[in-house]
Amino acid sequence: MLDKKLWSEEELKIFAEFDYRCLDCGKYAVTLHELVPKSLAPKTWNNPENRVPLCNKCHRKAHDVGTKQSKITLEAKRYDIRKFR
Repeated sequence: MLDKKLWSEEELKIFAEFDYRCLDCGKYAVTLHELVPKSLAPKTWNNPENRVPLCNKCHRKAHDVGTKQSKITLEAKRYDIRKFR
């Protein structure tokens, strides 16, 4: 279960937009993943458009496949979800 005390109001809005579900697999999300990492975008890394909710398994997978590939995949999934709402 997501501990809402650990997240800012803006971060909780990101989780809520996706019904607290992992953008990749649909399971319960526990973390926010940055599509462009802080090291590459130190001024904009925490922009809501740069963050997506993921479960731990999918978060590890996103890091394993690398920033470029995970960004492409997750942006497409985010677009699809928003398109059909």
